[in-house]
Amino acid sequence: MVGPAQNPFFLKFPGPIEAAAHVAAVLCVGMVLAAVAQPIFTDDVWWHLALGEAYLQSGPWLSEDPLLFTATGPPPPTSWLFDSSLRAVWNVFGFAGIRLLHVGLVIAILVLAWASFRRASRNAAVASVCTALMAVLSAYRLVQLRPHLGTIAAALLLHWILFSKPEVPSWRRALVAILVLTVWANLHPAYPIGLALVATASLGLFSSSFLIDSGGDPASRARAIRLGWIVVLGFVATLFNPLGVDGYVRAFLTGTGSENVAIVIDEWSRIELFAWPTASLPPSRFNWISAWLLVAIVPPTAARLLWARTRTAVQPQGSVDPVLIVLAGVGLVMMILATRFAWTAFWPILLLASAVPGAISRRGHSAVLALIAIVSVPGFYLWGDWPMVTRGMPSSLTGFRTPYAAGKYHAHAVSFMQATKLEGNLFGRYAEGGFQAFWLGPAVRTAMNGSLNMSNEALAKAFAIRERIGTPANPRFEDALDDLGVDLFLGTGLPMETRAGRPPNYSTIHLENASGWVLVFRNLDSAIYVRDDERGSRNLERVADYYLAEGVPFDRTYGFQPREALRAAPEWSRAHGIGSTLLDVRANSGQAERRLGPIAMVYLALGMYEEAEAANDSLLRIDPMNVPALRRRAWLLLRPGERPPRDEVVKALRALSRHSAIDYSTNMLLPMLKSVIDGQPIPAYRTQVAPALTRQEARWLLRSMSPARPLRD
Repeated sequence: MVGPAQNPFFLKFPGPIEAAAHVAAVLCVGMVLAAVAQPIFTDDVWWHLALGEAYLQSGPWLSEDPLLFTATGPPPPTSWLFDSSLRAVWNVFGFAGIRLLHVGLVIAILVLAWASFRRASRNAAVASVCTALMAVLSAYRLVQLRPHLGTIAAALLLHWILFSKPEVPSWRRALVAILVLTVWANLHPAYPIGLALVATASLGLFSSSFLIDSGGDPASRARAIRLGWIVVLGFVATLFNPLGVDGYVRAFLTGTGSENVAIVIDEWSRIELFAWPTASLPPSRFNWISAWLLVAIVPPTAARLLWARTRTAVQPQGSVDPVLIVLAGVGLVMMILATRFAWTAFWPILLLASAVPGAISRRGHSAVLALIAIVSVPGFYLWGDWPMVTRGMPSSLTGFRTPYAAGKYHAHAVSFMQATKLEGNLFGRYAEGGFQAFWLGPAVRTAMNGSLNMSNEALAKAFAIRERIGTPANPRFEDALDDLGVDLFLGTGLPMETRAGRPPNYSTIHLENASGWVLVFRNLDSAIYVRDDERGSRNLERVADYYLAEGVPFDRTYGFQPREALRAAPEWSRAHGIGSTLLDVRANSGQAERRLGPIAMVYLALGMYEEAEAANDSLLRIDPMNVPALRRRAWLLLRPGERPPRDEVVKALRALSRHSAIDYSTNMLLPMLKSVIDGQPIPAYRTQVAPALTRQEARWLLRSMSPARPLRD
């Protein structure tokens, strides 16, 4: 008969307290899996899919970067196996296939974690609670369909093969571990973590073997030597990847911050133990509190276990493996150093799970276990990763069937570029570069994406352009675009307040009325500009032909005019996000006064400033202290290139300063109004990104436009 000591999946009928722990754990894991199953969440999946197609066609050694025009060379094939496998699944099964693959990978990771916790604790309730904790702490990583899932799965599999039992691993297990390391080396550039874990375990075992007596512990030394051989052979095996030794060099540079990946704040931000985390950015407050608890509990537990090990020459059956003590320390340090390593909480939690088998049978400890699981549900929901990973999660089954949130990627504008067959070098948002290259390449290449296969100099230029400022060599914004080699510019967003810790997210008017650029498309939250040169001339011909076929007015000299499109082609305008339901009000309906504010917002977002001013002034005549209208009037007065009358600015400043609640947008506008009154120049980039709308007003405005549809090949 097989018992719990032999079968890690052995279950017994739980009591009420253990049942409560299981139920709460299932709720936590279920929430994580629901977030994983949502329409594609991560922005990087697009460039991984695009590179995957290139790898399938040409192999891992590409001659150039097919996605970026700023690249200094071909992309490093650090995750070529993952990318090509993901693209192969997409080619056969589409988005449904890769979403199912994602869910399957996360389930496999959590099953591996549960089995490890079950074997270490010899208690199913403990295993469930520990798995739930690991799931909620690493939710931000699990929800993203990226090659790091291969690293998490490989690390847990390596642990199961080599460390789940405190014995010398057989050569068969050693060979399987080396095979895992070899595959890992072609899945994700973090594969040196695997060898580092094995090497750390070997050194820890060798050192701990001398804690028992002066003669040492032969069994621990034999195990350490076997692990050392696995490190040596594993290193040789991992060289069988396209980068060879250079893969280790790149991993070292990334780990020391010598590469520009350190700028990715949701990857490399650390848990600052003495600073309360920002609400909208990882690490979450739940992770911060959990890190503090682990820091407070794990080191004393490890010290106690090591001390107990030195007190007797014969280790009792079921004592904690010294390898686990070492790995718990490594995991704790890694999860604090970078949010991308939140999943390494697996080892500190595993150490605690290993330390409880003797105590968990007591009812008080079981109640504490259940309480931890129950508190984790609201903790994850309110203060954990849940708010960050579910911002755009649909609330209906129909929404879940959608492959991705098209509005998030400004698909109206990308669809227009696809329909008009535009060509050239495109500058857009960093987060949307992969999406744009996936749907528009190879005719269109983007300035940046999550691969960051570009020099630090090019990246600095791109980020300066994003914030509407020039570069040291080219202070003028348009000159900075010329220097980078941009042919197409996709401005996006609404003039709204930004989240704490985030850069300005509004670039729609960055090239408004700029010399040498022609506006070819604009809707409520995006605008496309084409350079007016020889290459741009071909693009403008394609745009003119497209508009002629659609019956939409377009002038190559003055560019696209939203007011003319609304008048001449209302159905086309509505379908492309130019029209708004907020405009569908009859002038004599009696509701026009209540709709003047929303109408003014629509016109402001479309660049129809005369109409926006007229609607806003009509509203202020009815309600002189309407704060949103006062804010919009201030924003319109501060438009770049405008020289408003000083008395109008004074009037706007006094009116806007009079209301008691100073919101974020108003707080940004007031100093600029004062500068105008004092005759001080305001940098163009400040007025270009100044907010005119609250987040609630922006959401209301976006809901009024026709939703963008997912693109098709």
